[in-house]
Amino acid sequence: MIRTFLRFLLSAVGGLWLSTGAAEVAELSVDQAVALALQHYPALSEQQVRVQALEQTVVQQTSLPDPRLSLGLTNVPVNSLSLSEEPMTMMEIGLSQPLPYPGKRGLLQGQARAMQEAGVQELSEARLQVASEVRQTWWARYGVDRAREILTYNQELLRQIVGIAQTKYKVGQGLQQDVLLAQLELSKLLERDLMLKREALALQYRLNRLIGQAPEAELWLPGKTDTVLPNLRPVAQLVEAAMAARPQLRAQQARVRASEKGVELARRDYYPDFEVGASYGQRSGYDDMVSVMFSMNLPIYTARKQDPMLAQRNSEVLGERYRLEDIQAQIAARVRELVARYDEARARVALLKTGILPQARQTVDSMLAGYQVGKVDFLALTGAEVTQFDYETQYWQTYSEAQQTLAALQAEVGEESIHE
Repeated sequence: MIRTFLRFLLSAVGGLWLSTGAAEVAELSVDQAVALALQHYPALSEQQVRVQALEQTVVQQTSLPDPRLSLGLTNVPVNSLSLSEEPMTMMEIGLSQPLPYPGKRGLLQGQARAMQEAGVQELSEARLQVASEVRQTWWARYGVDRAREILTYNQELLRQIVGIAQTKYKVGQGLQQDVLLAQLELSKLLERDLMLKREALALQYRLNRLIGQAPEAELWLPGKTDTVLPNLRPVAQLVEAAMAARPQLRAQQARVRASEKGVELARRDYYPDFEVGASYGQRSGYDDMVSVMFSMNLPIYTARKQDPMLAQRNSEVLGERYRLEDIQAQIAARVRELVARYDEARARVALLKTGILPQARQTVDSMLAGYQVGKVDFLALTGAEVTQFDYETQYWQTYSEAQQTLAALQAEVGEESIHE
């Protein structure tokens, strides 16, 4: 009867132990927390600004180099400095335009576009990781809340047991050591509650930072969720999906393309760049003159300039490709690791929910009834109660870990549809 009454009482109050006035605070679902973080987290805004800056580099590469304007006096006699003494003395104005070797501008534009694509994918990766961190923090806080709820229930149950022990001791049917032992177990639960409060506050500060709220802002998470853990798609399919969908991989692939454009640019440096121009000269008392100019640089020091540059660019391409292979291997291994961890946690949750917990509860109910009539030793009763508390805490902790692993796996694959 005591146990049934306590369960009814705790379900009625619905976890009011979390904070004073918590009923006035709207419940924050995990999806709402993710939406707030994607909207307010400063690091994402920073990444967005970087992408906008990269967009401007693409625009810059569409333009030719700046033209050159020249003004001057030519053929002025040194002795007189007269502008009309010599027929070749004139004031001259010229305009010239540098022209990169054909294909260079296109390669520069392609390189800039590839780096812009890398920035866009890095932003997507950052959003993915923020969403995963929010989900993991939310589920960690949820597990702590459930543990505190169970602890509160066990505190009330132990207080009832202390009352029974005291009553039996007063009428000469119990031992004082039973009372003291019950009070000791109650003190242990109070100490455990202090630790859980500290952990809950740490998770609150972290989650508030992610969703853009003040650290001390109260968090009120739903008290009940669907505790069914979904089946995952086959691990081979998840790895394949990660290879196709993960933004981190697409960003690295864009860097590989950018470095390949750099190799082509280095090869173009073996050819000259050009410059064309025209000038107009005005002479005092004589006909004006017009000049046309064409020039180009001569890449004759290839052994000390172009050859090392090409070797450098080839090494950069190779490094980026190795980096891509390393990221692919890391993601594949991480996906398999998370799938194994999730499957283990899911199996443990099922075992605790359907096997261990019902047996532990039946044991405590039976021992509590037996203790009231003097058929069960008090030490055995408290031991069974502590064991049940541990199993119930393990259940919610394991369930929370499974959800956190699921959130990490979604980020690792790069998409949310990882269930069957």
